[in-house]
Amino acid sequence: MTRLNDDLVRAALSDGAGVIDHDDLRPLAAPARRPRRRRWAIPAGAAVTALAAASVAVLVVAGPHQRDAGGPAMSLAAYAGAEYVVDGAWPNGGEELTISEVSSRRVIARVPAPRDSSGFLDAAGTGDNRTFVLTTAAPGACRVRLHRLTLRDNGTPASVSELSGINLTGRQGEGSNQLAVAKGGERLAYSTLGCGAKSSEGHITVVDLSTGAQRVVDLPPGAKASDLRWAPDGRQLAFRLAADGWDGYRLNVLDAVTGARTPVSLGPPGTRWNIGVIAPDGRHLVAVVTTGRERRLIWYSLISKTVTRQVPLAPGSPDDPVISGGGTGDALVILIGDRLYRVRGTHVESKQVPPGTSVDLTGTW
Repeated sequence: MTRLNDDLVRAALSDGAGVIDHDDLRPLAAPARRPRRRRWAIPAGAAVTALAAASVAVLVVAGPHQRDAGGPAMSLAAYAGAEYVVDGAWPNGGEELTISEVSSRRVIARVPAPRDSSGFLDAAGTGDNRTFVLTTAAPGACRVRLHRLTLRDNGTPASVSELSGINLTGRQGEGSNQLAVAKGGERLAYSTLGCGAKSSEGHITVVDLSTGAQRVVDLPPGAKASDLRWAPDGRQLAFRLAADGWDGYRLNVLDAVTGARTPVSLGPPGTRWNIGVIAPDGRHLVAVVTTGRERRLIWYSLISKTVTRQVPLAPGSPDDPVISGGGTGDALVILIGDRLYRVRGTHVESKQVPPGTSVDLTGTW
């Protein structure tokens, strides 16, 4: 997944129009636990090293009994089916990443940021819960570096290395999910802002990681992109735009091959929406739409430009935060207020968060 900030469905959807009754919402069952893998016995304080393009990063493996103190009783990552979570990348630069086991919340390892960098800015998964792309910036330079982190099956780091020969011009953009990596890790998109006299200019840079080729897409004057989410085919990218003077966010879809950017309308003026995710068939976009206290999950056809399917969700305040995360399989997990939803294809499951229970929303998987 992508980093979880404010506001990924991966199953085939049909183009058939229709409305699913609220009775079709089913109780959300706890995710099936995978068989536990045999873990390597690594003494506390042990370290492994990986050769990066410009330096050597030391990956410190945590002791086998190290756990976070206390902590919430529920985790969004667990309901998404993730085994491991990577945390510690922040807009102001994280000094190290932590790798934790979701089921136990045990910290498995820590990865320090390169010494000659600003710290880890962004992290995004590639869909397998084992490979992640990270960003850092060169202090004082208008340049972003890319790094790849790979985990073994037991969650310990196998390698972390800078992607040599690929540098992005610009600085980190503003908002959530500035970095998105297509399933399989062959292509990424990054939202950037200009530097100096061009600091207000927004761009999305699409990078082919196998060749290093880049396509820079200019955004409308004053606009900034956030909440970048790839379609499973790695060609279409959904994202939202915002600018001073606009009435809310605008949803857009980018064709990474042609560079064409298409605005998407999910309703009349005043319609509020969260989470624009392209479905696996590449023909639908899934979003949570709010009108007053009413909410619904909609499937919008990118071909006919119409809503073809809807599922009513529990009503609530339009100001309730909407948090989402992609599953490691074909699922989208959404937390709205105190209710969890899990979406697989066109099936929606629902679960109420027990009173007094907090939900851990942190990390990338």
